[in-house]
Amino acid sequence: MEKRRGLGCTGCFALVGIGVLLLVIVVMSSHRPQDRNAPTPAPVRVPVVVDLPSLVGKSIDELRGILGEPLDQQLEPTRVELEVLGVREWMNDFEIRAQDDDEQVLIVTFDPRSRRVLEFFLMGDDRNILMQRGNLVDGDPAYRIEAVKARNAPGITGINVVPR
Repeated sequence: MEKRRGLGCTGCFALVGIGVLLLVIVVMSSHRPQDRNAPTPAPVRVPVVVDLPSLVGKSIDELRGILGEPLDQQLEPTRVELEVLGVREWMNDFEIRAQDDDEQVLIVTFDPRSRRVLEFFLMGDDRNILMQRGNLVDGDPAYRIEAVKARNAPGITGINVVPR
């Protein structure tokens, strides 16, 4: 009986290798190279709405003098809330309008007894834009920045700026 010699394993691997190589060449040739001289998009620049670094270290009373009257109906906790309920934090909401009529809500949390500001909250879903609107810089020793994650959705609801 005559034995027929086929390609064997070595031949099969060679054919598969050539096929893969051809496939790679076809795929690579179908992609057009990027134009290296094409301009890169400029980062989005937004105007400063509130200079938060200049507000860090000020009391709530000083902030009201600078930012104007808060939007809240009740600016301070009542005596009962302070004495009976032991409220230690209170918030005031400020609406700030930029030169281009862009609005930004700034929520200020403060200690009603000491009048010290505990944190600032800028509402929005883009950290980079909020950083620009607040004139903020990562790593500033006067404050730290915390992104506030959305509870039931991806992304953020704003950033907290906490004086150190």
